Amino acid sequence: MCGVVSYERPPKFCPNGHRLGPHRVVVGWTPCTCTTALRPSGATGHRTYLCLVCEAEIAIPRHTGPPFTGGAMATETDTGATKARLGR
Repeated sequence: MCGVVSYERPPKFCPNGHRLGPHRVVVGWTPCTCTTALRPSGATGHRTYLCLVCEAEIAIPRHTGPPFTGGAMATETDTGATKARLGR
């Protein structure tokens, strides 16, 4: 992919208005095959941003189509494991 630059702007706030930044968000990746998830690199999935204040999650690009199968983007178990790792 010579000459192609792919850049994604991270969200500054969660849907509930909490500011996202250092020590306030967990950035992750969720594989997905929806039509918006195809990346220029050939990977398919969504970059995810989990607010540590309210546990709201943002997927970029936004998920389209039927709900995720095999689990949601962030399950309660995933969120609990993340909080445990962060000492919350």
